[in-house]
Amino acid sequence: MKITINVSHIRAALVAMPRNDIRYYLNGALIETGSGADESRIVVVATDGHRLTASDAGPGPREIGQFIIPRTVCENIARFRLPRDAHLYGRDQVELAFDGLRVTATMFDKTSFGGQLIEGKYPQWRKIVRTTAGQGMGAVLKPRYMAEALRFFDALSKRREHFILIDTDTSDASVLLTESGVPGVMIVMPLKIAAEPSLEFVQSLIARPVAEEIAA
Repeated sequence: MKITINVSHIRAALVAMPRNDIRYYLNGALIETGSGADESRIVVVATDGHRLTASDAGPGPREIGQFIIPRTVCENIARFRLPRDAHLYGRDQVELAFDGLRVTATMFDKTSFGGQLIEGKYPQWRKIVRTTAGQGMGAVLKPRYMAEALRFFDALSKRREHFILIDTDTSDASVLLTESGVPGVMIVMPLKIAAEPSLEFVQSLIARPVAEEIAA
């Protein structure tokens, strides 16, 4: 099978892709074909168990398939130097050819990177992506993960500024980040800690009378 996608989707996937996770099947990008209700779509997914990114890479073959491209191949694709006007002439595309357990990535100038596909069962990422909002909940998140959302949206969009929708209305307290006109979504999973952070100090500031605050 051969598919062609924009390099930006591989760059975006690197945001949430681990390097040496003990769960070896996470150390790469999942390329899923045959997705979509109305037409066959290509989806690029990455997760390290703390955040998850998924981007719609456009139409693809109807054949349903899942391929995990190793991080080394993804990095070679992302680092490849593209001309400034690459997007004007389709030179920002990469062809991915899957042959058995091998993948070959070919750039516009025929430069190619090969590697062994990662064997293993990728997590059921669609269960994490919520299509309907649930009851709102608080969530304990790493600020760095939220900040890295900008890298994800920068990779998929040429905009100078981003206006990101943050949806916390999920039953498991995950935070969903999306932007209008950008074919991707990033989900940050909450941390599992023994106790919730105390909000007593914040609540005391809200309840403190203005006069008392001035006197202090």
